[in-house]
Amino acid sequence: MNTQCKTRQPNIVKRVCTAGVVEHAWIPPFRNGDYVSVSAPSSICLAFSRHLGCVVTTTGKTSRRNVEPGCVSIAGREPIYWLDVREPADVVEVTAASSVRCRIADEMGVADAAELDDLHGGTDTVIWAIAVRLRTSLRGPAEADNLEHDELIWHLYRHVFATHFGGRLPVRGDGKLGRRRLQQVIAFVEEHLTDSRLSVAMLADIASMSAFHFLRSFARTLHMTPHSFVRARRLERIRAALRTGIDPMEVARHYRFTHVRHFRTAYRRHHGLAPGDELSDVL
Repeated sequence: MNTQCKTRQPNIVKRVCTAGVVEHAWIPPFRNGDYVSVSAPSSICLAFSRHLGCVVTTTGKTSRRNVEPGCVSIAGREPIYWLDVREPADVVEVTAASSVRCRIADEMGVADAAELDDLHGGTDTVIWAIAVRLRTSLRGPAEADNLEHDELIWHLYRHVFATHFGGRLPVRGDGKLGRRRLQQVIAFVEEHLTDSRLSVAMLADIASMSAFHFLRSFARTLHMTPHSFVRARRLERIRAALRTGIDPMEVARHYRFTHVRHFRTAYRRHHGLAPGDELSDVL
């Protein structure tokens, strides 16, 4: 993620590891040449923020793109130049090293797709979950773990090659939840985020699995535990509710956070911001 800015500066945390580069950025609104944000070639980006009518240029063509929270944007051989984005952006971008991309694409039988392609739009729970872990790691108080970043880059690109480019791992049966089971579990979670009775046993029943096998398969699929995923989804809902002016602790209790200190710590760890703060407060 390269940036060129004439006004307010973006707030970017970037780490280089063996497998590639991971970045989290808070970017101020920009238009009319004030700023250019560049998605690196063969990168995978997830936006936590909403943007309508963004002006972008890639491969010499200019177009408009809408970005909803959770939207995935994949760059191909050419970088993507974001020329006009009118709201503050909250974005994670991952760029695997060329050797890593080529190795993964080759082992999955899609060597010709190693550089990816320009694909924009739609949401993906697996990519969202990996992006959440990366944002938390990059913005957290502890020193970032390069081994964790390496692992997540490998998982991310394997997932993208499998879901967007027809890649297949040479060994079948990786222990992950199938797409249909995953969709059923995620839908159930989204409908019961305010329910104090939500449990591993309930989710395992939805997936028609034992609790033991469900826990293992869920973690292999989303690279986080069910507890961590539910908490992350609750924190996303809380942030959206806070934008409507609701009292922070009122909405926190609604989503099952009962202790002020625990809620504030969890919120800051997840979003990198204090409850009620917005990107305009840190840019």
